[in-house]
Amino acid sequence: MLGAALLAGAYGVLTGYGWGRTIGVLSASVNALVNMGFVAAYPFWTFLAVSFDIIAIYALVVHGGAAKTLRT
Repeated sequence: MLGAALLAGAYGVLTGYGWGRTIGVLSASVNALVNMGFVAAYPFWTFLAVSFDIIAIYALVVHGGAAKTLRT
C-alpha cells in the first residue's frame, strides 16, 4: 500500500501536480525523522541520509512546480 502511494507520488511529481510534491515532502520528512533514531549507531550515515532528505525537500518545494510545463 505504501509502495503504491509512493509510486503515485512519483507520478505526481513528474507530471507537476501539487499533491505529488506533498507526498514527496511528507515521505522525505518521515524518512529524515526515522533516520534520526540511528544517529547513535551510525552518525556519519545518518548525517548523509538526512542531508539527502533535506536536499530532496528543498528541490520539491522550490523547483517542484517546474514540471507543470510538461502537462498539456
